[in-house]
Amino acid sequence: MFGVLNERFLYKKSIAIYKAFASVATTDDSLDWLFPPIWKYSDDELMLRCEIEQNIIPMADDVLFLNLGREEKYFLYLVRKSDFYLTYQELKEAKRVTKWQVKDSRRGLQWVIRKLNQKRPPSKQIGPQI
Repeated sequence: MFGVLNERFLYKKSIAIYKAFASVATTDDSLDWLFPPIWKYSDDELMLRCEIEQNIIPMADDVLFLNLGREEKYFLYLVRKSDFYLTYQELKEAKRVTKWQVKDSRRGLQWVIRKLNQKRPPSKQIGPQI
């Protein structure tokens, strides 16, 4: 959903598109359990989430741990499965400092890096510092 809303030609209309989808997806109360969090965002929460989605790939590229092209979609998938806001905050902090020690967080950036490392050869794995 957020991948679609962040397309450049749709971004300015993302709130209207989101509300239209939400009205269709949640009209039947029996279907509401299928989409608990995604259809409950306020306008501000939606715009914040869209802004993070737009900035997270360039930020990961800036701290030099993402193979652009190959891992972008998988990285976004992992970020969406992680604690989204915690991962973003940790990535923002890693970008701000020269060397950043990966924090031990339950579903934050460390979890995302661990999942990325599972698909990488040992020579390309991300260490405890980025």
